[in-house]
Amino acid sequence: MAAKRPWSRRLALLGLLLVAGCAERAARPQVIVIGWDGADWQLLDELMAKGAMPELSALVSEGAAGTLRTIHPPLSPIVWTTMMTGRAPLDHGVLDFTRFNPATRTREPIGSDDRRVPAVWTIASEAGRKVAVFAMWATYPAESVNGVVVSDRLMSFQNGAQRKASGVVSPGSRAAWAAEALGRAERATDTATLERYAPGVAADARLEEGLRRLLVETVVYDELAASWFTEQRPDLTILYVQGTDAIGHLFAPYRPPPVKGVSEGDVARWGGVADAYYAEADRRLGAWRKRAREAGAVLVLVSDHGFTWGAGRPPAATSAAAATAGRWHRDDGIYVVAGPGIAADRAQRGHGEVAQVAPTLLSLLGLPSTRSMPVPLAGLRAAPGSPADDATAATPSGDAAARAEVESGSEAIANLRALGYIGGAEPDRAPELVRTGTRTAGSFGNEGLIQLEAGRAAEAKAAFREALSIDPKHAASLWNLAQLLAKEGDPAAEATLMRAVSAGSPDAARQVSDRARTRLQAGDCRGALDDVRAVAAANPASAVARAAEGLALMCLGEREQAAAALRRSLVIDPDQPDVARALEALR
Repeated sequence: MAAKRPWSRRLALLGLLLVAGCAERAARPQVIVIGWDGADWQLLDELMAKGAMPELSALVSEGAAGTLRTIHPPLSPIVWTTMMTGRAPLDHGVLDFTRFNPATRTREPIGSDDRRVPAVWTIASEAGRKVAVFAMWATYPAESVNGVVVSDRLMSFQNGAQRKASGVVSPGSRAAWAAEALGRAERATDTATLERYAPGVAADARLEEGLRRLLVETVVYDELAASWFTEQRPDLTILYVQGTDAIGHLFAPYRPPPVKGVSEGDVARWGGVADAYYAEADRRLGAWRKRAREAGAVLVLVSDHGFTWGAGRPPAATSAAAATAGRWHRDDGIYVVAGPGIAADRAQRGHGEVAQVAPTLLSLLGLPSTRSMPVPLAGLRAAPGSPADDATAATPSGDAAARAEVESGSEAIANLRALGYIGGAEPDRAPELVRTGTRTAGSFGNEGLIQLEAGRAAEAKAAFREALSIDPKHAASLWNLAQLLAKEGDPAAEATLMRAVSAGSPDAARQVSDRARTRLQAGDCRGALDDVRAVAAANPASAVARAAEGLALMCLGEREQAAAALRRSLVIDPDQPDVARALEALR
């Protein structure tokens, strides 16, 4: 027996170490983050008041809630990357939905290798924390972390499913696990499921495919995140839900009261789809509340921007058009934080900025933020110690080579285009003579907007011109450049404005139409006709443009041409009593 005593002492010591390790692990804070893209108190307060979102109501009553001010432009890849890095877009480098592949020069979705700074999961992983990330924007190729990353390319509303490409999941040994979950989610989202949400949706191919994708995406990532959390109990879990925004772009125009251009029949069929989806999101939130309580974890619910659900909604056609989809976004998103150490505050809602999310999450994990990050959201505990030096933080480590294996990149871009995330005229390949790395015209256009908002007009102008060197018909950049040139008194402003009209900029068309109206009132019939014909040529399906053309021709005394223009307007939109009266007067 005496000979065995050294082993007994070693086993006892090992037992003490294990107990100590378990105690340290139990004391380590856990954080669960649910990202509801586009969630807005405007809708959520209404649904909670009706009793339609009991889980969210309970979460709000348990913790601290408030609004998160977004950045401009409020586009999901840009804003979520700011939220997850705590850095401004010009620092983190994600500035568009897409990029040009450096080898093939073809357009493809934006990814992790475009991000120039570490995300919170990278920082937490380097600090020894276990992390799990599901569906977040710009995470393909999936980074190697202390845990798991299931990237946004497994299944997404924009890109559809990617089963066979490497780099979709890290570690790669979990790829089959993710693919099996995707198969289950697709089988569960059958025609009967779609009909329960939106009766008769098969009559509209765009709505049917969009609804199917967002439901599959919601189910598969939620199932994977729940499975991993139960199995591994990570210190940081991040689950992104795109459906809360996508459901708005697809079905908000049908929610009562309907917007212009929506029939009563479609309102009756599809007016409740968005509410039904949010009820499902609430049910899934309830499951995460239960997991958080059982684990003693802090639960954080955030959105990147708001969404216009009430008065002032744009016309229906703008919700899925590349140039106008962002107009449905409101500046204020949401946050709710509840759990151990978080004081409930029902009296008032706080206010914060989206960039404060990353330092807040690090603080809740007991980790310091980096020097370039803002302070955490007010009222949430800060981690001890000084901010870390930015230079010591790890950068993304995804396998860039995996991009070459991704399925059907052209199909993904076609889907982005069909759903309004890429303009119809934007090129699928970088021009041969343009050497701007991976960046698209949209990327430079968005940089210009950011520079403009910061008051840096020269830098903004340079960015817009870079955009136009890639795509001379980039409507947004033409419009923004025209405004800058006009402000400076540059004679090139007028030609740039008319190029913007021809490229399909709705803002430019509106400005020129307003100018035509002013010219008509002043008796400048010829100038008004030139303006409205430019708008009509760029928007041949615009009843308003054709009617304005008819009025300008009437002003010039061209009665037959005026009548023809008014008739074309009424063919496009018969419900124009003023135009009908003008045509009758001509007769």
